[in-house]
Amino acid sequence: MVLKGQPMISRIGNKGAPSLRPDGFTFIEVLLAVVILTIGAIGIIRVYVISLQALAVSQDYINEVYLAKEKMAQIQQNEIEQGGLPPEESRGEFQGRYEGFGWQSHIAPSDEKDLNTVNITVFHGDFPPARELSLVAYGQNKK
Repeated sequence: MVLKGQPMISRIGNKGAPSLRPDGFTFIEVLLAVVILTIGAIGIIRVYVISLQALAVSQDYINEVYLAKEKMAQIQQNEIEQGGLPPEESRGEFQGRYEGFGWQSHIAPSDEKDLNTVNITVFHGDFPPARELSLVAYGQNKK
C-alpha cells in the first residue's frame, strides 16, 4: 500500500546518498558509441556497393544471353533464306542500347553429315574479354 506523498518505486542502493557519477554520458562513452555506429554504417554501405556491382554483372549476363539468342536467330534466318550455311567466320559489334557488346560467329563443317557447327560468342568490352558467353548449334550445309 502506498502512502500519500511517498514515491511508488523506491530507489535501490543508498537512499538519498549523493551520486559519485552525474546523470548523462561521458565524452568517451559518446565517442565509443559513434565509432561503433560508424563501423556498422560502413559495413552496410560496403555490402550495398557490392550488391550493386553484382547487379551490374547480372545485367550484363542477361544482355549477353539475349544478344546471343538474337544473333543465333539471325543466322537461322539466313540459313532458311540461303538454303543452308556456308562455312565462314565473322565478328561485329552491337549498336544502340547494346553498344559495347560484341559478337563473333564461327561456322565450320561438323563431324555429322550435311551439318555445320555454328558457334556464337557474345562479349562485353574488347576482344578477348574477361568474360564471354557462347552458344553452339548445328545448321544445314549449303548445297
